[in-house]
Amino acid sequence: MKKQLIKNIFSVSGVQLANYILPLITIPYVVRVIGPANYGLINFAQAFVGYFALLINYGFELTATREIARNKEDRGVLSDIFWMILSAKVILFIFSTIIFAGSLLYFQKLQIDPRLYVLSYLCNIGLVFFPTWFFQGIEELSKMAIFNLIIKLIFTVLIFMLIHQSSDYYFYPVCLFIGQIAVGFFALWYAVKLKHLSLPNFKMAGIIKVLREGAVVFITTVVINIYTLSNIVLLGFIASDMEVGYFSSAYKLISIIMAITITPITQTLYPHLGGLFSNSSMSKSEKSYILLRVSLVMGVLMLLVSMAIYIVAPLVVTLLFGKNYSPAISSLRIMSFLPFIIGLSNVFGLQGMLNLSLDKEFFMITAMGATLCIILNFILIPYYSQIGTSTAWLATELFITLATLIVLQYHGYEILTKNNFVRMIENRHW
Repeated sequence: MKKQLIKNIFSVSGVQLANYILPLITIPYVVRVIGPANYGLINFAQAFVGYFALLINYGFELTATREIARNKEDRGVLSDIFWMILSAKVILFIFSTIIFAGSLLYFQKLQIDPRLYVLSYLCNIGLVFFPTWFFQGIEELSKMAIFNLIIKLIFTVLIFMLIHQSSDYYFYPVCLFIGQIAVGFFALWYAVKLKHLSLPNFKMAGIIKVLREGAVVFITTVVINIYTLSNIVLLGFIASDMEVGYFSSAYKLISIIMAITITPITQTLYPHLGGLFSNSSMSKSEKSYILLRVSLVMGVLMLLVSMAIYIVAPLVVTLLFGKNYSPAISSLRIMSFLPFIIGLSNVFGLQGMLNLSLDKEFFMITAMGATLCIILNFILIPYYSQIGTSTAWLATELFITLATLIVLQYHGYEILTKNNFVRMIENRHW
């Protein structure tokens, strides 16, 4: 079992690594050609339209995936679910487009370069037609990974073809849009052919049911993601595009590192621990002991990663982004502690609380964290700009980590106890 678990982690890591090597090729080129201010502008635009992406996706990666998995052997039911989800996403896209159009008219910052925001928003069309939730449900993750890799390949080639000077920054969302649309429609066609789905039969009652049943998950998804998006959005509204550029460069690097390290462990461990904890005969002390072992392994690995980032931050920023991005070193060093903190938060929150059916408590902690992050951004950005945003994110993740540990303790899952540590040392479980 342990060998299979490790194999799965490294398999997912390989896919993640392949998907993030290409951005590591394009980012150094783009940031040097378009400059910090324009790089900050396109990242602000992406973060802003990210709010609408949350609405369009509506948490279907969780709810639709679950329904597809339950009915993947029944072609009739599978077809109905497929077309209902797709129809719901089209309706949500239309609704979000109306809100987006109103935002363009309301916010003065968006009126400075409306073309960039429109082009960035059009990338959401790809989210409508790329059936990620379908491939997850039928357990064809390799196909989904290949499609995502093709999108990044198209994006990478177009970046080097179209962006040659600072004024070409608006081609960045164009490159992304072309890749997502081309592969999105092909993936949709492939999904229909793969499972021989019947022709669409649109039922408004079914679409409304899908939206109603997914409302709670949607709200939870928004809360979980909103504060990471708001970091860049609030920085863009309160500070300058240059500051957004510095923060975004450090943020992208941290995100890539966490995607390669934490995400594979998360995806592999979650169902594994879920199966273990579903055993009704397993005591709370035994579950607590397992969480301690996982948290120590995760903590040690991610602490090493965080220390490495902190040490090499000046060198990495200079090599990847150039000397013009030297202010990003401070942000990167502050955020270098995030892999360690988020790694532990992942164990206590996602792996622990959700697998122990403490969903409501986890939602409340995340909601409080999101509120705290937004408040800290409003307080710190006017005085410290990108440093303030970096600090706000770090403080938020630290709060969430401590809160999840305290709540687990409150519900009887005493993880950090002397008995657990003694038992682990005696059994040499590391």
